[in-house]
Amino acid sequence: MQRMRRMPVDRAGRRHQRLPEHLAAEDGGRADVGAGAAKQVLLELFELQLRDQRLQRLRAAWAHAACSTG
Repeated sequence: MQRMRRMPVDRAGRRHQRLPEHLAAEDGGRADVGAGAAKQVLLELFELQLRDQRLQRLRAAWAHAACSTG
């Protein structure tokens, strides 16, 4: 295995290439976008859970009705 050499870095020439503190990136996006998506996922999971509970209650009611009429 050969050892790779590190490339020399010209830090003095590159130190002014970052954005100043008061400027944001052009396509920075909003910070709360991910939070909205997470809330939507949780809401969908909650709705699925409610639907599953309703189905379980309906099945139990049908099973009880079938046993009491039989």
